[in-house]
Amino acid sequence: MLSLIAVLYAFNLYFIASTANNVTVALLQMLSSNNTKENILIADKYCRQAAQLNADIALMPEMWNIGYLALFPGYNALNEEPVRDWLELAVDRSSSYIAHFRALAIELNMAIGVT
Repeated sequence: MLSLIAVLYAFNLYFIASTANNVTVALLQMLSSNNTKENILIADKYCRQAAQLNADIALMPEMWNIGYLALFPGYNALNEEPVRDWLELAVDRSSSYIAHFRALAIELNMAIGVT
């Protein structure tokens, strides 16, 4: 059986889930922007708060690193440039974004799921 505990921190909702095996999952719900560096700082802060709440795993929202904002404001299907710009923000395993959260996961002794 999975139980959920919702905790509100500065208008951001954490869902802390625990199973009978005592695995605690923090579902981090945060507003992202199209600024990856800013998003790293925000997510780092919330991962640290999840660790303070004894989370074993912290999961970020879908598309957290760049959000959907970069693609959809004023979206025009006939203009491919915004789509190309948005796709260029994708990261791979060797990116500084992934490296940051890999190091943070080791520091906090907590799994961190990033997207």
